Amino acid sequence: MNDDFDARINAFFKNYQDRGMIKWAGFYLSDHTAQINTDYQKRNQVVKKRRSMSLQEIGEQLMCAFSTHKRVKVQLKIKNMEAQYEPDIEGWIEGYDEDEVVISGQKIKLSEINNILL
Repeated sequence: MNDDFDARINAFFKNYQDRGMIKWAGFYLSDHTAQINTDYQKRNQVVKKRRSMSLQEIGEQLMCAFSTHKRVKVQLKIKNMEAQYEPDIEGWIEGYDEDEVVISGQKIKLSEINNILL
């Protein structure tokens, strides 16, 4: 009986042809494709430039947000390699000094801020 099994296995692998990558095509899960689509949308999102604010306006907005504990959206002047603005930094103001502000753990120089929304 063992010889019959071995003969069938040998015959199977003698004629077996691997389909290559075709066999893996069905293994994408819906969660995986949803994550791929979300990443694609984030990478292709174009952030429009908002009105540039003066340092005085920026300081007033920061003070208002800090004193009333409001969430802020900060657009930086810095652009990425495609010459587009990065997505806004969002969060609460945790602290500040003369030329920097800390928003959700991230230090930002006041001179790099383009616009702030409350």
